[in-house]
Amino acid sequence: MTDFHNAIQGAVQTARSVAGTAVAYLRRGTDTPLAGITAILGTTRFEKHTSLGTVVMAPARDFLIAAAAMVEPAEIEGEPPVPFDPEPGDRIALVQGGTRFLFEVMPLEGSRESEWLDSTTDQYRIHTRLVKRQPAGDQWP
Repeated sequence: MTDFHNAIQGAVQTARSVAGTAVAYLRRGTDTPLAGITAILGTTRFEKHTSLGTVVMAPARDFLIAAAAMVEPAEIEGEPPVPFDPEPGDRIALVQGGTRFLFEVMPLEGSRESEWLDSTTDQYRIHTRLVKRQPAGDQWP
């Protein structure tokens, strides 16, 4: 690893510990969350082309999540956890200020649903859209 890479990784770890948010990750088709994941929240603005030929700037909520956190428990006891990549239809839930938010993983127009933060492929930048908002005390999901 280069000094530059080590500096970037240190900055990401500091940001995660100072400004990270606890999230629950739900794989497409399941209601069992993978908890214990800390994400850094971000926003990507992208161009969305309408059927009328106009271009609208639209924001997407991004979650920066360590690839090492993207694992499912093994199906067989004693086996190692199984890593996975984000997929369209996966969901990310978080609570902020007494409100629970549910975001769906989605590709941006002309792009994928996730990309690597840098060339080391150890941090995902996952693109989502808000699909549900409700008081935190209500039944979930």
